[in-house]
Amino acid sequence: MCWATLCLVRCAIVDKIPGGLSFVFTQLLLTFDVLVGGILLPGVTGPFVFCAKFAGMLADLIGHQSLTAWKGPNAVRPCTCCANLSAREAGPGSDLEVSLAEHDERRFVQSTNEEIFLMLDNLAAVVADGRSSQTKINQLQTELGFNHEPLGILMNMAMRHTYRPAEHQLTDWMHVFCQDGVGNTAVALILDRLSKARPAITNAMAQTFLDQCVIPIEHGKIKGEWIEPKRLKNNSLTAFASMLLSIVPCIALMLQMYDIAKQLPEEVECFLMLDQIFGILTLGPRRSMEYIDRLRTLIVGHHRLFARLYPDRIKPKLHHSHHIVSSMLQLGFLLACFVTERKHRLAKQFALNTWRHFEHTTLLDCLHQQCEYLATGHDLFAAEFLVHPNAMRNHAELETSTVAVCHVGTLHASDVICTKDGVVGRVESFWRHSGGPVFARVLSFACVDGDCTVRDMRQTTDVIVEVSAILGACVWCLCRPQCAHVMKVRLPPTLLL
Repeated sequence: MCWATLCLVRCAIVDKIPGGLSFVFTQLLLTFDVLVGGILLPGVTGPFVFCAKFAGMLADLIGHQSLTAWKGPNAVRPCTCCANLSAREAGPGSDLEVSLAEHDERRFVQSTNEEIFLMLDNLAAVVADGRSSQTKINQLQTELGFNHEPLGILMNMAMRHTYRPAEHQLTDWMHVFCQDGVGNTAVALILDRLSKARPAITNAMAQTFLDQCVIPIEHGKIKGEWIEPKRLKNNSLTAFASMLLSIVPCIALMLQMYDIAKQLPEEVECFLMLDQIFGILTLGPRRSMEYIDRLRTLIVGHHRLFARLYPDRIKPKLHHSHHIVSSMLQLGFLLACFVTERKHRLAKQFALNTWRHFEHTTLLDCLHQQCEYLATGHDLFAAEFLVHPNAMRNHAELETSTVAVCHVGTLHASDVICTKDGVVGRVESFWRHSGGPVFARVLSFACVDGDCTVRDMRQTTDVIVEVSAILGACVWCLCRPQCAHVMKVRLPPTLLL
């Protein structure tokens, strides 16, 4: 809720505007250009000047195509950041070019804004000359990686100091990995390899395992049918991003629980690298920065193994995954489209019954709900708080709840959590006194035979832990259906780093 909805415009209207979304984007940046010099705002202790600088645009590939007339992954040059990346079917055209299979970042040649603007100016000159056929122009656009859009932001000379394509096209990890991305392909390919192993692990077996897994309450309930064969098409899993975030750790747990590395060592190593990448990226904008060096190493290693194991299944998003780290270093934190995608439901909820002044009315409704959200006690800037707390009788300053929000997200009673000290247990309740730190009452489970990933739910210890010490909620399953007290836990990757 902390990301405000700035404007709403129907696609049908945008498509009628000369220059389309690229022209609208230009006008939006011009509107906020005043923030560079600063605006005077009232403050608690007096007025102050608020300044802001445009740092980049976060969008999926289709969004970036619409915003800048970039051709996207189907061009010969499918990356605006790397000048020598080539997606030619026949392979690189020279020794200077690299293919999508290249994992060594030292071989990537950084594009410059001046080079991109020169290409666009030359393309505009060819179009204006009028001697080239449309077929020739289309071929040139595919080669350069950009379409000619005279009213777009990249052809607006006044905006070239504001929008710099080589710097401001931020890479969104949600769409790179979870939306018909690297993760969807990896799940489909590992399931295929498992079905061909000897002995085979069939899709039905994998579905059964997923049905037995328990994920954090905030994520809902995982279903084995999410990986059924009809969802596996063109070597990719058809699933929502939120579903994939639950599927990957559950499959990783299955691979570890049954020691499948003995049959498919490299395939398992590749998938577990992906699981660790997900584990770091899901830490959020700030905590993920603590592991950025490890993230870079994992992305390079995963790319290397993936290209060797599945050379004919490489997609441009595998290369784009390298630029997630680049965007993190540029901004100083990690951004993802999960935040904005969640607001689609909100906008659709208000737009459903709006018939007049559509954009204005829907935008105001979104703003009003955000204000109500803040007025009901949801402090957007609080590091941790209890949700719907109850005051204890005769102890008004002591509050308790079954739900708490903290640095790892929303936690519920009955979630199995892991702390920095290696404590794994089930949350019973959350407590807070006089607005101080939030604590959790946890039933800690003992290790079995020294294995920290296997826990005995009969051997428990009642402990109180500060939620700031929690690394995250765990995915787990029973080791055997007939043994209802021993669990296999997928520990948070940060505990193992």
